[in-house]
Amino acid sequence: MKYSIIIIAISVTISIILGLFLLKPKYEELNDLQSQLRQKNIELENQNKYAQLLFSIERSLEEKRDLVTKINSALPADPDIPSLLNFLKESTADQTGMSLLDVSWQEISLSREGRKERFKEYSLRLQLSGSYVAFKNFLYVLERSSRLINVIHSEFSMPTEENEPIFFDVILKVYSY
Repeated sequence: MKYSIIIIAISVTISIILGLFLLKPKYEELNDLQSQLRQKNIELENQNKYAQLLFSIERSLEEKRDLVTKINSALPADPDIPSLLNFLKESTADQTGMSLLDVSWQEISLSREGRKERFKEYSLRLQLSGSYVAFKNFLYVLERSSRLINVIHSEFSMPTEENEPIFFDVILKVYSY
């Protein structure tokens, strides 16, 4: 009986030691997995917050889509001179009673100090004829258009006879990026 208690004690001690050596790596592996799980949960939370932020930005952009469309039409990516001339002739000059006699244009933006400018400037020279009231309406339509157009210079010449139209020479600055 004396030996049986010693054998049982030694067996229990060996079992505990073997259990610790066999279970310790599994316990450490379990701790590592739990740590990785916490890290993945934090990453998932951050990705969810980022996705919510992107959705809120998208909603605010959707609300401001009209404004962005107006800005894109005010500063188009290319000058699209033919459509601008069509706008000036049909939508502006013809509507206001002006006659568009001649048009010339040139790009006036140059790169400065070896760097490229973000915005391109174009100078348009228009020769128009019509009444003074029609010219005022023409300028008003230009001012109200969505395109970014600046009137730089305007001249007019008075007719020699009363029923002749007034000739206007207008220089415009148009922008694109």
